[in-house]
Amino acid sequence: MAWEANYLDNKRVKDIKKIYEQIGLNVKKYRTRCGYSQDNLAYESGVNRAYIGYIERGERNPSVAIIYKIATTLKVPLHEFFIFDTMSKEVG
Repeated sequence: MAWEANYLDNKRVKDIKKIYEQIGLNVKKYRTRCGYSQDNLAYESGVNRAYIGYIERGERNPSVAIIYKIATTLKVPLHEFFIFDTMSKEVG
């Protein structure tokens, strides 16, 4: 039974990483659609440029407050960053 718990923990970690990646893809998608560079977005939103890069690569778990800063800067509804079209079959 210990292997089952370990398997479930590993699956959850992978699912969480996929969520970070999807949020990052959405940040990059809306940033580029709105014509912002990472530098411009960082300046306008007050979020560190390197941190924006980490988010876009799925390497960080941004808080809702950080996503809100990005969303309001880009004038994109907050919930758009949490729509994961490609994950609907993979996570759940």
